[in-house]
Amino acid sequence: MNKTSDSELLEEHFDALEILAEEACSEADALPVLKPVETRTNIRQQERYLVRWRMAIVFDEDKGKDTFHGRVNDISMGGISIHCDQNIFYKGNVTLLLAVPPLNVAHSKRILEIKSRVVYTILSKNSFRIGFQFIGFKAGDEEFLEKRLKSNHTLYRDFEPPQE
Repeated sequence: MNKTSDSELLEEHFDALEILAEEACSEADALPVLKPVETRTNIRQQERYLVRWRMAIVFDEDKGKDTFHGRVNDISMGGISIHCDQNIFYKGNVTLLLAVPPLNVAHSKRILEIKSRVVYTILSKNSFRIGFQFIGFKAGDEEFLEKRLKSNHTLYRDFEPPQE
């Protein structure tokens, strides 16, 4: 009987692995080349404003579902981006309740009701960023929001993050 040493076995094993690796590489070379995905950073048609208002999400078609709370990241007249602790991608319509703070202490906050649909949800650092498209406003809320944004808030394009 011919006894094979451990080093010879290892060498045969490595030779076999090398052949397998070469075959895998040649198969990979035959795969089609994928084109990079185009990213759309801003698909909104309206100007965006930076606000940090509190808000709630109410599920219209699922009465047993919890109401979720979050904070607005930016808003336009056509949609909103929020931060929320929960991932709440939902196919039905929702009602967003936006708590617009008063401009002076003599007034109270105003709650806007906006019918919306979820457009995207992504994990962003330690919370979820969720985008909504507005479908309809409660009477008077659309005009109030437009006036408030244009007269008292910073446009997103004018915002410069602090330099580190």
